[in-house]
Amino acid sequence: MAFHDIDIVEKREEEFRSSRSLKAWNVTTVSSLIIPLVIFFSARGMNRTENNDEDGNPTNDDAYSGGNDQGDNGESQAPWWWAWRENLEQETHQQILILFLYMWTFTMTLLLVISVNRDFRLRKLKSARWSLMGFVNYSFVCAVVVGGIPQLIRDRGMELEKTGWYGQTSVLLLLTCIFQMLSSSFFVCAIGKMIAKQREDLEKEARTETEHPYSYF
Repeated sequence: MAFHDIDIVEKREEEFRSSRSLKAWNVTTVSSLIIPLVIFFSARGMNRTENNDEDGNPTNDDAYSGGNDQGDNGESQAPWWWAWRENLEQETHQQILILFLYMWTFTMTLLLVISVNRDFRLRKLKSARWSLMGFVNYSFVCAVVVGGIPQLIRDRGMELEKTGWYGQTSVLLLLTCIFQMLSSSFFVCAIGKMIAKQREDLEKEARTETEHPYSYF
């Protein structure tokens, strides 16, 4: 009977390691971080291109032109990252808080991936589910706060002209939280089904051992 129990444990560990749901969640979670970043930088790049003339100089609408629509082609251009530095210096306190929340969310997501994969290796499905439920709640609260507080997401003004709507840090945080909330919610449901199946298998094995106590020798 001891050998039979060992075989069952090894089989379950292999099933958990090769779980399609876990692999799918890993992919969607990482994608939920990458896709909003791609949208964010693409929007900023496209908007910066639109605010430059055909020679690559800032137009009158560009916040960095200082009201001068005549660029000097003979002068060397500032590196691309300098505009990002100037943007950070001009951010309001609210936007700095949004940037902090985004970095915190990004870090929490990576730690969550490590934690859930570890729990799966140790077959701690309930622990993984609680971690995911807490993260879903956090993502929901962040999305509601960012979307509900006025002026966190701007629809007009100079900042919108500089970055575009999708180039705002608050929109980046909002999209990231929504994507993470959806992917984690689906995985919470998948873990619930795994726990139910695990409980059903254990009950079936207990009934089998009770009815045929010597069948494993």
